[in-house]
This record gives sequence, C-alpha cells and structure tokens, in this order.
Amino acid sequence: MAADREARHVTAGGANQERLRTLVALLLLSLAGIAWISVRSLLGSYRENGLGPSDAPAAVASIVSIGTVIGVLVGGVLSGLSKLVQARGQRDADLVRANAEMVRAQADMVRARAGLPAVDGPPANDPPGSPPGEEPPPE
Repeated sequence: MAADREARHVTAGGANQERLRTLVALLLLSLAGIAWISVRSLLGSYRENGLGPSDAPAAVASIVSIGTVIGVLVGGVLSGLSKLVQARGQRDADLVRANAEMVRAQADMVRARAGLPAVDGPPANDPPGSPPGEEPPPE
C-alpha cells in the first residue's frame, strides 16, 4: 500500500517536472523567435534607410529578448549543474550509508557464527568513545 503511494508520488513528480521542462522549452523558443524577428526587422530597416527614432522599439525589443534568452539559457545550465552536483553528493552519502550498513551486517554475521548475542548499540554503562569492556573512571 505504501509502495503504491510512493510510486504514484514519484510518477506525479516526474509528470510535473516534465510539464515544467516543456513550459521552459516553449518559453525559450518563443523568446528566441521574438529575438530573431526583432533583430531581422531591425537589420532590414538599417539596410533600407539607416536607423532612426522609429527603430527604437525594435532595438529595445531586440536587446531585451536576446538578453532574456541568454539569461534563460545560463539559468538552465546552472540549474542542471547544481542538480548534478547535488545528485553526486547524494550518491556519495548513500554509498557511505550502505557501506556502514554492510559493515554492521558483517559484524552481526561474525557474532552469530561465534554464538555471541547481537548488539543493538553501545552498552549502557560504557560512555561513548571509550573502548568496549573498559571500566568507566570512578567519579
């Protein structure tokens, strides 16, 4: 039951991420289209009769749209890199956790073969950091 809920949650999260990626791609394509149209209009006007005050809106639209497209691209690359770094850090943390669990399992296996009881944690009378079996100092 819990696995079904987890699977539905992961699927819903994947669908939301896919929608977000699609939305960002459409935004990027529309901004690139606006930049291309405005730059083409501006260059056509310049070629025909030079630039004048009537070309100011096209110049502003060109500069703003090109800057926005570059900003979105840089933001996407940086976001992807940050997710990559985060995933690598999570992978390393998971690996350390798995190795620690493996060492605990191997210790339990050795104890079981030797006929010793399993240990859930340090004994109650041993302070943390002291070697096992050593008597605590008198107070």
